[in-house]
Amino acid sequence: EFALPFALRIFPNMLPSTFQDSLKSEETMKRELQSRIAMAQFFQETMEELAKEQKRIAANRKEGTDEPADSIASKQEACAADMLKFLDRARKGEMIPADVIIQYANYFQDDLTLDNMPRMQLINMCKYMSIAPYGSDSFLRFQLRHRIRLLKEDDQRILWEGIDSLTKMELREACQERGMRSTGLSKEAY
Repeated sequence: EFALPFALRIFPNMLPSTFQDSLKSEETMKRELQSRIAMAQFFQETMEELAKEQKRIAANRKEGTDEPADSIASKQEACAADMLKFLDRARKGEMIPADVIIQYANYFQDDLTLDNMPRMQLINMCKYMSIAPYGSDSFLRFQLRHRIRLLKEDDQRILWEGIDSLTKMELREACQERGMRSTGLSKEAY
């Protein structure tokens, strides 16, 4: 019995299939969670860089010309400062209303759309959403759009039926599909 852990470490195929499946699925889930955390961090950094760039451009315009305080440049600078505050709140894990998220999501329609993403970002997005990253760029975009559409439809069904109609396992799967934390939570925390 004492040597069993060492033998399993050296010969992992000795483990019965019932244990192996649960261990492999748990390891796979951990790896996927780590990759999703890395992708989320990348997107947060990208949004912060865009906000800082917008703030810098607005400040340069304001310095270059003597514009009144209510000019477009000052509004852009204030908007960029608000966006940085929004990003800080999101990083701290504070609850953010949906209307605020939608307000800031509109800024990224040109820069972060699927049509403008390079291949490596498309591949990473596919990995993040558990899609096989094989095929041409247009096929990857199609797969991402299809998965996003399915998630939106699922969200509508959940909204219509209510979260209380889902079991804990269904809630966990729904959170995993959306890249949200899904382990170690009670049903009320979902």
